[in-house]
Amino acid sequence: MNLIGGFSGYRTAIIAENSVSVDSPVSVETLRVAGRDRRPDLVAALVALGRKGVQNVLLEPGQRLLAAMLEADLVDSFALITAPGTIGETGLVASPDGPLADLLVAAGLVEIDRQRLGEDTLLRYGRPQQPV
Repeated sequence: MNLIGGFSGYRTAIIAENSVSVDSPVSVETLRVAGRDRRPDLVAALVALGRKGVQNVLLEPGQRLLAAMLEADLVDSFALITAPGTIGETGLVASPDGPLADLLVAAGLVEIDRQRLGEDTLLRYGRPQQPV
């Protein structure tokens, strides 16, 4: 799905650090927040989204965003799909710091569900349930 190139039916926003120029269609809102090194502060980004009434955010992060989100303790749940094969000889590893499952567990998430999808596996991670 191309969220930026045309109308997708979903509200789309780009979160940018204050000094970064953004070229996007008028249908895409740009939220400007404080940051560092041309990258937005993740807590400030979530606060800005909250002020807009957004309560849930779906990310498909790359290596750096995932690492930053985990380091800032901003991930409540994570869906990981694994496959038995590899993505070509020149494919990027999901994380140079080791298997994603290990990073999620190190960040305090636990496996809450496992489901087969043909040859692939969907693993869902979340925060451990706190006693009430």
